[in-house]
Amino acid sequence: MKYTAGRRDRGDIEVVFEPEEDGNGITVELTTSVERLYGENIRREITATLKKLGVENCTISAFDDGALPYVIQARVEAAVRMSQEK
Repeated sequence: MKYTAGRRDRGDIEVVFEPEEDGNGITVELTTSVERLYGENIRREITATLKKLGVENCTISAFDDGALPYVIQARVEAAVRMSQEK
């Protein structure tokens, strides 16, 4: 199942979180207009937030349009928390 947080709006990021089987690790698929300048930083921010939340196996699809680091963290956390609600 996939869980989505955020929007594809200016200054925001849409994060789609999909839990995976144990042993698959973390996969980050990023689409951003600032790939060349900030792509790796955004990926690191997403991965660090996932690890802080204890997530070890998932796929993240992110569609960025200039989100600041605190917005990226909030969207990733929101999507993970949605997956934990039953």
